[in-house]
Amino acid sequence: MATNYFKDVIELRSKSILEDLRQLSSIFRTAPVTVLRNLPRCLPAITQSLGSPSQSSTFYNGILLGDKHPVKARVLNDLGKLYTVWGRYSEAEPLFEQALAINKELLGEEHPLIAHNLHNLGSLYYYQERYQEAERLYRQALEMNKRLLGEQHPDVACNLNDLALLYWVQKDYSKAEPLYHQALEIKKLWLGKEHPNVARSLNDLAQLYSSQGVYTQAEQLYQQAIAISKRSLGDNYPEMARNLDNLGMLYAKQGRSEEAKALHKQAWEIFEQKLEANHPWAIRCRENLEVLV
Repeated sequence: MATNYFKDVIELRSKSILEDLRQLSSIFRTAPVTVLRNLPRCLPAITQSLGSPSQSSTFYNGILLGDKHPVKARVLNDLGKLYTVWGRYSEAEPLFEQALAINKELLGEEHPLIAHNLHNLGSLYYYQERYQEAERLYRQALEMNKRLLGEQHPDVACNLNDLALLYWVQKDYSKAEPLYHQALEIKKLWLGKEHPNVARSLNDLAQLYSSQGVYTQAEQLYQQAIAISKRSLGDNYPEMARNLDNLGMLYAKQGRSEEAKALHKQAWEIFEQKLEANHPWAIRCRENLEVLV
């Protein structure tokens, strides 16, 4: 796919691949090697706009020449998410802002894509601990999706879950709990009770109860999350290990050190196989084990 893309670019502009990369680099404000590395990640958005020379030309003019183009907004948004995951927040913010500006110009102020852009920018602010700004954008996205998609839509569940997480981090548990429950019920409705996303919501609720010292309820929810993860993902999946590690932390809080150690070891064996050593989940698990040894 990448080869076809570059062939289109070369035919249209008669320039070398390197020069095309330089132009992309200028538009996306990052090094050519980074553009090349990220191109496969962005191709799903790009290739949906292609399929004929005329469509390729539209893409080329919209993306490389800098006109307002919906695919450009999608690529900018995808790159912003990548930079957020990598912790390169200052580089992610202008990409999200550009994507939002393009979509507002093309789609108006009310559209599910606008809500999606607002939510992603809110998540960036969350990671930067800019909690008031994050809350404002999360709420805008939530209310917009409710109006446009209905209150039982999966995107609404995502908005609710992340807003609840924001409140949990700030120890505003009374605001977080009903939002987590609403998100869980929507996920069950759309995905069924045995989906990994349902397990994630159960894990989130368990963390909330653990933070408040409601250990019996937290333990039950962690165990439900583990059981669903095992059935839906298997025994050696990182998300499964994360649930084990969280339950181990709960046992450690209760002074159940041997049970906690066994769970942390189990989780660590999975993380060691599946994740880089510097992954946050792996680091936390290793630290939990070190405390108990």
